[in-house]
Amino acid sequence: MQCTNKHCLLGYEFYVSTTLSFEHLHHGVIVVIKRGDTNELLAQPVTIETPSAFKSIRAAEIEASAYAHELILRGAMLEILGPSSSCKADASADDSRVRNLTSNQVV
Repeated sequence: MQCTNKHCLLGYEFYVSTTLSFEHLHHGVIVVIKRGDTNELLAQPVTIETPSAFKSIRAAEIEASAYAHELILRGAMLEILGPSSSCKADASADDSRVRNLTSNQVV
């Protein structure tokens, strides 16, 4: 899989590529490397394969690019990527504060 040009949209950075299936059809692949909501680089790139298959490599690349734009503009990319590591750290800090408050209030 050879990644082509880097795309940037609303803070997200991703590459578009293709894979060849055993039926000799090409699937588009999106490789996300940076989150748009927190501008954080991902430790492991997230790959998303498009559902459609094409005989042409270029058609699969166009499909992957359009699919990535659709996911980002509709907000579905956030659901695919899940919570960011900074959000997880904030949540665990809030949990520890709640535990400290409850333990201090018990008499």
